[in-house]
Amino acid sequence: MADHAADEEEPPVLLDRAARATRGKRITKLIEEEVELDEAFWGQEALKEDEEDDNYQEEQDAGDVFDSDFDEDEPQPDDDPEKEVSER
Repeated sequence: MADHAADEEEPPVLLDRAARATRGKRITKLIEEEVELDEAFWGQEALKEDEEDDNYQEEQDAGDVFDSDFDEDEPQPDDDPEKEVSER
């Protein structure tokens, strides 16, 4: 016969932990350091936009270019491999 203990789930064990004064301080410090590093990286002079960038010239948009046979349907390949061998 089936074991009834396997059918019944045991309640999860919950640990009663005392609140710690240092809880989350290390992750908060790491997050703050990461934010500072991120701001330092993205705040570099090289990444800032120049108000007057004389060297940059915007390229003209050529529009969409299509091949002359774009509207034509492609021929469907034969799915019969024996025909391919005999044609060769």
